[in-house]
Amino acid sequence: MPFLPDTLASIAGQTYQNQQIIVWENGSTDGTLQELQNWIPSKIPGRIVVDRAMPLAQSLAALVEEADTELCARIDADDIAAPDRIAQQVAFLDSNPETAVVGSQMREIDADGKTLQDRRPYPSTHDDIVNTMVVENPVGHPAVLFRKSAVIEAGNYRSVPIAEDFDLWMRIAVKHKIVNLDEKLTSYRVHAKSATRIQQGENRLQSAVNLLIAERAPELFGVSTKKLLQLRERRMPYAMTTINAIASHLDRSQGREHGQTMRQVSFLDAVRCLIAPWDRPSGILIARSDPRPGAYARELRAAIYDCSPKVGLLKHVLPIARRFKEYQEKSKMRRWTEQFSSSLPAQIDKSLIVTGREDFPDFIKSGQYGWIERDVMIWSSADDGADPQLTIGKRTFIGQHTVIGVFQPVSIGSYSMIGAYCYLISANHRYERRDIPMGEQGFSGAPIVLEEDVWLGTHVVVLPGVTIGKGAIVAAGSIVNKSIPPYEIWGGTPAKFIRERP
Repeated sequence: MPFLPDTLASIAGQTYQNQQIIVWENGSTDGTLQELQNWIPSKIPGRIVVDRAMPLAQSLAALVEEADTELCARIDADDIAAPDRIAQQVAFLDSNPETAVVGSQMREIDADGKTLQDRRPYPSTHDDIVNTMVVENPVGHPAVLFRKSAVIEAGNYRSVPIAEDFDLWMRIAVKHKIVNLDEKLTSYRVHAKSATRIQQGENRLQSAVNLLIAERAPELFGVSTKKLLQLRERRMPYAMTTINAIASHLDRSQGREHGQTMRQVSFLDAVRCLIAPWDRPSGILIARSDPRPGAYARELRAAIYDCSPKVGLLKHVLPIARRFKEYQEKSKMRRWTEQFSSSLPAQIDKSLIVTGREDFPDFIKSGQYGWIERDVMIWSSADDGADPQLTIGKRTFIGQHTVIGVFQPVSIGSYSMIGAYCYLISANHRYERRDIPMGEQGFSGAPIVLEEDVWLGTHVVVLPGVTIGKGAIVAAGSIVNKSIPPYEIWGGTPAKFIRERP
């Protein structure tokens, strides 16, 4: 009291009438019980629990267990539900079975019911909600409708200090989706005696949230409790390492494309709040990922003009920005390697380097059941006259640290074996003119063909225009500058005929 009648009237006035109410009455002495009995069950079907006074978290858990419906809506005894709140939320859960919790935006009102200044909106999508959890509670507790089975599966409400709802959402988010509707379906009353306001006044809420988020860090964010607590308290000297680890974990655990989290504005805005003022390098790297126009330029400009000793001068900032660009390019290549590997039943080491043209992997065709060992590099030329096409047959082996340069087409037949540290290059630098450096004269070249069942020993170099016939063998350390007939063994520098295969 005195706000309870407005709350009960808003429940009685719901357009969705297939509902009942359960109220946990914990021994109030201000006329609350009498007011409840005026409404329940005569105006609102339901019941009042009066014989088991318990703390808030335990009461909430008991309410979930007492409910005999799968869908359960929450509201505090001083808030007001919009007439279509339950109808909209039930319709959403009916249409989205993968969602376990649906909240909404909330309108803040004062003790007299007058609207206060608009509050910052809650994130709407599940991805944005999980991203925001690293810094704050992104779901309004008095505005939720949830599936009882998901809450029970997550362990129900726990007796934790203050933020028992946030604790529950973090546990649910590991297995289920959480969404906030864009409509303001609940009016949240702010007054001197509200529980949240009292907790904030005692400066307990932030400390409790810090501990809760840190506790859930390994499961939800993939980093240690200690690291996340350091990050939230802005005590980490270089935050970007931990931020990258969190982003990678969310990519995997939430089923996102590799690198997607680091491109989401909600995540970038959240983690930006966790970077210490002196940690300009991390701020620059965050801004470098920001898709919004001007974000990177603004952060870089701020870093250039900030000459405090802890931040460091321009000479410390720009190298880090360059390294991050290199990191992005490598990440792009790693993403392609993973896609390439998953699209074929072939073993391709993730250290594969694909460089040159930006349209990879379009120029590569590979057969099944091959094996590409670690640190292999494939270069595709974008220069004038280039026709880069790489074809790799089935059950082909390419040894570690091998380099394949593709200016003109390179074809490697099925069942071939290429030893470690080999070099196949279908391009030569042009050198006809003396007035221009050779490195600026472009390339000439010719295709390279390895027919089926060819074996190159380690450290073999194959030059442009060479065809190595079916079943041929090239000895280790050889340089092949002319074609080799089928089933012959060659070796030397340059390679020469040794004998025919048996």
